[in-house]
Amino acid sequence: MLLAGFFAIGKIPVASAVSCAASDRSCIYETDCTASGGTKVDGECESGTVCCKNASSSSGSGVVLPTDTGLSKMTIKDILTNLLKWILQIVGVIAILGFTISGIMYLVSTGNEEMITTAKKYMLYCVIGIVVVLASFVIVQAIDSILKASMSI
Repeated sequence: MLLAGFFAIGKIPVASAVSCAASDRSCIYETDCTASGGTKVDGECESGTVCCKNASSSSGSGVVLPTDTGLSKMTIKDILTNLLKWILQIVGVIAILGFTISGIMYLVSTGNEEMITTAKKYMLYCVIGIVVVLASFVIVQAIDSILKASMSI
């Protein structure tokens, strides 16, 4: 008897579909619903479309942009700032290596005037390279501050 009652409850008639006219719902194609970040819900729509809740576009209007592309969510400014920092780090390491190698050349020269002048010349080039890279960083920051109309660097 109890088992018969359980199966009877499972056969309760379902109410007819709800209209898809709510403010947070729209009738659009199913692929557009998922691409716009919406979820498919019950509702009456035209043939070939589904009722989509919280979709960013409505039927037949606008452009649906994909939301999960795997691309970075960073702004162009942040990407360029990170690129500049990365380049500065690479150039810094190269400059330190160059300075170290020219220092070793200077120590190993053992009185050879030609090798001493070459080592000093390489040291000077490394220092000039570091100054140019740091100056470029300061110039970029100054231009950014001017364009933003802020006084802090």
